[in-house]
Amino acid sequence: MIYLSNIQKIVQNGFEKAGFHNEVIQLTESNRPELSDVQCNDALRLAKQLGKNPRDIGESVKSILENESVFEKVSVDGPGFLNFTLSDKFWIQKFSHVTENERFGLYQTSAPQTVVVDYGGPNLAKPLHAGHLRSAVIGESVKRILKFAGEKTIGDVHFGDWGLQMGLVSAEIERRDIAPIYFDKNYEGKYPSESPVSMSDLAEIYPSASGCAKEDDNFKKVAQDQTVRLQNGERGLRALWQHCHDISLEAIKESYRLLEVDFDLWMGEADVHDRVRDLIQEFKADGKLEESEGALVVSVKEESDKKEMPPVLVLKSNGSVGYHATDIATIDYRFKELHAEKMIYVVDQRQSLHFEQLFRVVKKLGIVPQKFPFIHVGYGTMNAKDGKPFKTRAGGVLRLEDMIQILKDAAGERLREPNENLARQVGVAALKFGDLMNPPRSDYVLDLDSFTQFEGKTGPYIQYTAVRIQSILS
Repeated sequence: MIYLSNIQKIVQNGFEKAGFHNEVIQLTESNRPELSDVQCNDALRLAKQLGKNPRDIGESVKSILENESVFEKVSVDGPGFLNFTLSDKFWIQKFSHVTENERFGLYQTSAPQTVVVDYGGPNLAKPLHAGHLRSAVIGESVKRILKFAGEKTIGDVHFGDWGLQMGLVSAEIERRDIAPIYFDKNYEGKYPSESPVSMSDLAEIYPSASGCAKEDDNFKKVAQDQTVRLQNGERGLRALWQHCHDISLEAIKESYRLLEVDFDLWMGEADVHDRVRDLIQEFKADGKLEESEGALVVSVKEESDKKEMPPVLVLKSNGSVGYHATDIATIDYRFKELHAEKMIYVVDQRQSLHFEQLFRVVKKLGIVPQKFPFIHVGYGTMNAKDGKPFKTRAGGVLRLEDMIQILKDAAGERLREPNENLARQVGVAALKFGDLMNPPRSDYVLDLDSFTQFEGKTGPYIQYTAVRIQSILS
C-alpha cells in the first residue's frame, strides 16, 4: 500500500538503532487486520542468521519505535512478528496531504519517457466483439495510469488491416459479383466514392469467406492471390480496401466511444507497408535474412531456450507479408519517428510466443538497442458460465456494442428514475469494473447479471458509494 513508504524509513532506523546495520527491512500490510495495520517479519530472519532469539530482537526494536508518533501501538507477537498499529495523527496528516495535493499524493516520475501502448488490435471488416473488451479496458487503464504518473503516452489501436483477412473479404465480394468493376484489371476510370458494401455486409461477408476458405482450397488460393495483389498495389483492390477501411474505422470508433476508450493513433498494418518493403531490401543487402522453402526468415533461437522457438517469417514464399513483418516495421516506425523509449503491448497472453519472437528479432536486426524495454501485458480469456470463450446462444461471438446495450438495459431496470445517459454510465462502469477486478492473466466468467448489482464488488456499487459520499459532503 502507498502509506508503507511513509513509515519504511522509520522502521529501518529503529532496526539500525537496535544494532542491526546494513539490513534491508521489509514491511507488508498485516494479514491480520484486526491485530495491526502493518507487520514486519525480519526479526525472524535476523534471528536465524545471527543465532539469536527472534522475540528478543523484536522487543529491542519495539522499545525504540513504540514512542514514535506515527504508531498507536507496537507489539511483538507469536515467535517474533513485529506488528504496528498506525496512529490517528498519522492518518490525519496523510489524508490532509492527499486532499491538499492536486495529485492526491500519488507518484510522479522525475524523468518522463515516451511510452507507446499498443492495445485494441481489431481487424478491419469485423465489428468489435466480447473478445476485444479486455485489451481495450486494460490497455486504456495502463495508458491513463502512465499518463497520470507523468509519462508521455501514445496509445495506438494497431488495426489488423493488411493480411489474409483482407484477401478473404475481397475474394468473397468478387465471388458474389457485388462490385465487378474493382476486379477488372483493364478498367482505367475513376472508382465510385461510395462503398459497395456496408459494415453489416462486411460483418456477414468475413465469417462466410473464412469458413469457405477452410473447405475450398481453390477459394483459399484466390484469397491468398488477392492478398499479394493488394499488397503489391493493384488499384482496384486498393480502392475496394479503402472503402472497407473507412466504413470499418467509423464503426470501430463508435464502439470504442461507447466504451469510453480512445487512441492517439488509429494506425494499422497497412500504414507501414512501404516501410516493410524498404526494410526487407535493407535486411537482404546486409545478409540478415535466411531463405527457407522460398520464404525469408530470421532465426531467433538461443542456446538457453528450453522450448521450441520458431524462426520469424518476414516474407512469405508467395511474396506477401504477414503480421510478423508489419509488427517489425511498426516498431521501426515507433522507435525512429515517435522516439519511443518503451513499448507496452496489451494483447491476449496466448500470443506470448509471437511477442517473444518479435522482441528478439527487432534487437537482432538492430532496429532497437539490446536493452530496449518491451513489455507484453498478457491477459486471460473472458469465458461463459460453461468455462468456454463467450458466445451468443446462436453460437456467434457477442458484439461489444450488444454487450454494452445489455448492461445498459440491465442498469436501467435497477435505477429508480432511469434515463438513457445515466443507464449507459452505470452499464459501462459495470462492464469495465467487472473486467478490471480480475487479475489480468486470469481467465474469468462473464456474468452480466452480477456485474450490474448495486451490492458487493461492482462498478455500480462504487458509483453509488461516490454519490453517498458527495451527498454527505454537500
